[in-house]
Parts: sequence; C-alpha cells; structure tokens
Amino acid sequence: MRRGGPIAEVSKRAFHVEASICPGDSGGPAVDRTSGEILGVISQALMDANPDTREHAEFTRRRLRPVFRVFTRAQAVVDGMSPAELPPIDCRQ
Repeated sequence: MRRGGPIAEVSKRAFHVEASICPGDSGGPAVDRTSGEILGVISQALMDANPDTREHAEFTRRRLRPVFRVFTRAQAVVDGMSPAELPPIDCRQ
C-alpha cells in the first residue's frame, strides 16, 4: 500500500491528489486510513515505475457499486473461498 497526499480538489465525479501511482495500479482503491472506506478508484495519473514519485492522480467517485462487488469477491478469495463458489458479477446494476 502506498500513501497519497491530501485531497487537492473534489468534483462530483472525481477527486485529485498528489499520489504515488505506478503502471498496473489503475482501478485500485483509495482507502480512508481511519474508517477503511473505499473513497474512489484510480482512473488516471502521471506515473512512472518509481513508487516514491508523487504526481497528479485522479480518482473516480461515481459508479463505484460494480467495483465494490469486484473488491468484495476478491476479499472472499483472499479469505479462502474458492472462486468457483462465488456468483458472477453483474456490472450493469
């Protein structure tokens, strides 16, 4: 887990922050350190392969319900459930 900086700007759809984002991080969650709540998912950023570089990053805030379903199922697999036991995800909802 890499730490970001303070939120610099908030809009209806996104928030912007100076954060360390590397290739492959797209779609990853921004998590509130206190509550554990997912605040958004990374949608675009200036990035390089260095985890110490902090650049402008945009996190999407809208239409996260399908993403939460993916994270919930991923956590179930981490906790030991077989992927074959999980129902399919309907992202149209």
